[in-house]
Amino acid sequence: MTGHLAAVDVGGTSVKAGLLTPDGDVLYERRWPTRAAGGPDAVVAVVLDAARDIVAAGRARLGGDPLALGVAALGRVAKVPSFARRAGRAASGACSRRAGRKPSYWTYSGFRPVRRECVHGVARQAELSQHALGPVDEERGVARRSAAAGRRDVPLLDLVRDAVPVPVALGQDLRAGALAEARLGAGCGLPGFVFVALGTGVGGAVVLDGVPLPGSAGRAAEIGHLRVRAAGDARCGCGSHGCLETAASATALTRGYAELTGRRLPAAEIAGAVRQGDSAAIRVWHRAVDAPAEALTDCAVLLDPAAFVLGGGLSLAGDLLLDPLRAALARGFPLGDPPPVRAAALGDRAALIGAGLPARDRTAPTVTPALAPAP
Repeated sequence: MTGHLAAVDVGGTSVKAGLLTPDGDVLYERRWPTRAAGGPDAVVAVVLDAARDIVAAGRARLGGDPLALGVAALGRVAKVPSFARRAGRAASGACSRRAGRKPSYWTYSGFRPVRRECVHGVARQAELSQHALGPVDEERGVARRSAAAGRRDVPLLDLVRDAVPVPVALGQDLRAGALAEARLGAGCGLPGFVFVALGTGVGGAVVLDGVPLPGSAGRAAEIGHLRVRAAGDARCGCGSHGCLETAASATALTRGYAELTGRRLPAAEIAGAVRQGDSAAIRVWHRAVDAPAEALTDCAVLLDPAAFVLGGGLSLAGDLLLDPLRAALARGFPLGDPPPVRAAALGDRAALIGAGLPARDRTAPTVTPALAPAP
């Protein structure tokens, strides 16, 4: 197969677009802010601009239109405060110090309208998540209706098809990342594995025979909403309490460290502080290990995967995360040796590469490489 592919990955903070070889090598890449605070219409506008731009880049750089364009869209389940649904923007208001009430205000952070409570000078997020696009239905080509999307389906596939003169395929970001790892990365050759992304939030995908399973409503493997003891009673964006995402995400690390020290650090700096022996960083890091170990134990008992493939920004901490996670999983697994935990191989390009693979399949399905047999 000759020619090139185009791909767009719609993430929580940025939209990535790239030109790929049919084998998944990235030839060229650009990024734009997602503009999620503007709601679904603003996000769709960025996606359409990115699609047009990357197709034009293919003409300019590689001498022709791509064979196809793949789009991987972020879609999550979340409850949204009524004010956010009505306004579609940050509610204004300074901290008020009324008697008997914690001062608070509302603001936007990426895809999230969050309530921040001022506690000893620290802004603590109550994390009422909003995602500008709802769960992705690959078959229908839509981001399904959600409170964040104004209670309507977003016909993303048709909109992109109208914007570019090439075949288009639509997928969900985590399943796209899992597909790329299955074909080209850490899951290659495995009969089945669970992909877990620990990043700003927590999500996952279950892969069987090289195919990520969407579930009956496109919500399969929302592992971030498994309840774990290590999370305590922390409020989650889904409206529940004690979800994995409230303990094992980059957001949770930053919040937990701020509650202990009064300082807000990004997760990467907290990892560095752990290596330097910072007691507060070690405390929140231990929780960020214990929580996914508990969730992975449940997944292993239920699914018996050949491996767990760990991606997302926190996985870049390497052995600082993987070694204690493997040890905790071994301690908690009741049925002998647990499935191995592997680091994802494709980094933050996995969803971009995975978006391009279904586009290639639909253009020339006969050239899709077969997975190697499990060792």
